Amino acid sequence: MPNQELSRRENVVDKLNGFYRNYIKTFAVGLAVVFGYVIQVASPEIEKQILVWLPNLPQAAAFFVSLLAPSGLIFGVVFAIGEWFIRCHLWRYIHPDLNFNGKWSSYTYFIHRHIARDGDHGEFSSFPSNYNITIKQDCINISIEPSTGKKAAKWRSIALTLTDKGKLEFCYEVTYDGDPKYPDEAVGYEEMDVTKSWAFGLPILMSGNFYHCAAGQKPVYSGNTIFVRSSHKNRVTLDDLPDYAANIIPGIHT
Repeated sequence: MPNQELSRRENVVDKLNGFYRNYIKTFAVGLAVVFGYVIQVASPEIEKQILVWLPNLPQAAAFFVSLLAPSGLIFGVVFAIGEWFIRCHLWRYIHPDLNFNGKWSSYTYFIHRHIARDGDHGEFSSFPSNYNITIKQDCINISIEPSTGKKAAKWRSIALTLTDKGKLEFCYEVTYDGDPKYPDEAVGYEEMDVTKSWAFGLPILMSGNFYHCAAGQKPVYSGNTIFVRSSHKNRVTLDDLPDYAANIIPGIHT
């Protein structure tokens, strides 16, 4: 099982990295061919046209301008723009099922209290919390930006990985706002699975579990978490959600 899990992780990562390498290679070769053609064939014609448009321009200046278009500087600028488009945008259209980039609404349900705060001997009742997150992803990197929520003064991911098609795993740390039912700070782990996709496999709903690490803070919790893609919230219905989520996610229709 460990070897199979590792293989799945490598396959997902290799798929996106391979896409990037192949498209960058093709783009670079094509760009070199175009610029080679311009240097060999088009530059003399450009020089002639410049002298037609600007007959008083010295020929040396016209020659310099004719070489400017296929210069290394222009080549570098065009290549940089193309690389950015491939890395940040094109992959989303080729692999929409691996696209988690964007704003998500996160709904957390604290179900189990494993360690209570000192002196707290009361009966535990599960409770919800929510916040918004932004996943930043290109075909090389993925991370969750620091965010704040109703009960969290500060939340940020420490490490995040796409472990399988439709599965995210990440570690995070959070600082709460002083409410005694939360620890002052916590480090945790979450694993999320895609439970609903939209056009061409775009993930719009994820559900999974979170676990606080028992690192000395109290209380220590575990529970369930749901991520809803903010731009597609109206595509999610109550039938898509587990029973416990019906009362903690506002605005979901039947």
